[in-house]
Amino acid sequence: MIAIFFIQASSTIAYAVFYSGLSIFLTQNKHYSQQSSAMITGIFLSLNYFLPMIGGVIASRIITYKKLYYMGTVSSLIGCLLLVQGSNLHLSLALFLMGSLANVCLSMFITQLFTTDQKAERRIAFTWNYIGMNLGFMLGYLLTGFSTISNSYHYLFALMSFMVVVSLVIAYFFIEETNVRPMTERSFAPQLIISLLILCALTLVIKVLFDYAEIMHSFLTVISISSLFILMNYCMKKSNAEEKKNIIKFMCFSMIAIVFWTAYLLTPIAIMQLINNNAQRDVFGVTLAPQWFANINSIAILVIAPTLTYLMKKNGTRTDTSSYFSAGFLFAGIAFMVMFLGLNVFSADAKLPIFIILGYLISLTIGEILISPASNALIGELITEPLRGIMTGAWGMNLAIGGLLSSTIASRYILPYINNNMLTINNSLQLQHVFLSISIMLFIFMIIGPIITDRKANIYNRSMSNA
Repeated sequence: MIAIFFIQASSTIAYAVFYSGLSIFLTQNKHYSQQSSAMITGIFLSLNYFLPMIGGVIASRIITYKKLYYMGTVSSLIGCLLLVQGSNLHLSLALFLMGSLANVCLSMFITQLFTTDQKAERRIAFTWNYIGMNLGFMLGYLLTGFSTISNSYHYLFALMSFMVVVSLVIAYFFIEETNVRPMTERSFAPQLIISLLILCALTLVIKVLFDYAEIMHSFLTVISISSLFILMNYCMKKSNAEEKKNIIKFMCFSMIAIVFWTAYLLTPIAIMQLINNNAQRDVFGVTLAPQWFANINSIAILVIAPTLTYLMKKNGTRTDTSSYFSAGFLFAGIAFMVMFLGLNVFSADAKLPIFIILGYLISLTIGEILISPASNALIGELITEPLRGIMTGAWGMNLAIGGLLSSTIASRYILPYINNNMLTINNSLQLQHVFLSISIMLFIFMIIGPIITDRKANIYNRSMSNA
């Protein structure tokens, strides 16, 4: 468990650089247009969550989790080294994204440490894994902020390469291979060749997506939603009656999670732009980089998550996943309500005060802490061993779809009303309306979420009984 914690932290540093700084890097250093950089960044974030689904299929059907982790992480290392050299940007980004295939492996390393009945222990393990990930985000945001200020990225990409090597070394010495399937009767060479061919094909396809990013957004949205339903349908066909009931419940949680992540991912796509242009960023005479505000998320997780872990351990299995989801939606709704009130009260000042931004980020972070570890733990609670790899990847599709929907909302209803330096009264009113609407939607799902997940499973039970 400790090894997985440090692997997650070190590998996340590299991803955090792109999560918080890719758009600025493309416009500031590579001189892309705002539209092109936004499209490439949106596709990058979406693919980061889409690819674990493919990784789950590969790990479940072709090669083991640990070997897939090596292959994906080595591809990321090659991408980082190409970025250091400054050659072929789109190919470098595509290679780096191959590391996302390995994200499912880390989740499965944790899932297989526990039995199906060890629900509280599994949630605690995923919470600590989440702490490691956010430690990586915190360091990544900090480093990216310095690079943004200096417009120097060479050493940043070199450090990313080093952190990827660290995660590879830890995995080699401390992670044991655990998934044993009938498929392992195949020899290693065919498994390796097939997996490498898939990685090469994916790399080329993703490079083409980046080359033609401005026309690919809608295409990716359709593909993502279709892929999620195809995977769910496939798992239903492979399951018995009891397993189908759990998959239906899992699907309900998945649909609800898409709503949460759509709201959550407005932060890197749109809210950071609002902070950059229309928030007070001077603290004791120092102007903070926009990425450093994102560290509020990581710091809050490092402070709050251990407390939540203690309460989960003390509470055991008495609190079900639906309750965590409802609480998560509650705090996410509060976060957007804070933004609404901040714009309503301080719109005449043209700049949002820093405590409004802090209130928004901290509330949204609490919602994330409640939902994300509980979401990952659902795999072990509801899905049987043969389908866990696929469904772990499918769960990542929630964020992929959420990112695409979030970018659509941001481009239509938020970004057009963000001014440079000053926020006009009319634009402030438009943003207030958007944030209030999002807040109300999240509060509604806080109430109906548990009803949906429980009722759908009960309806399926009654239909099977009548049959």
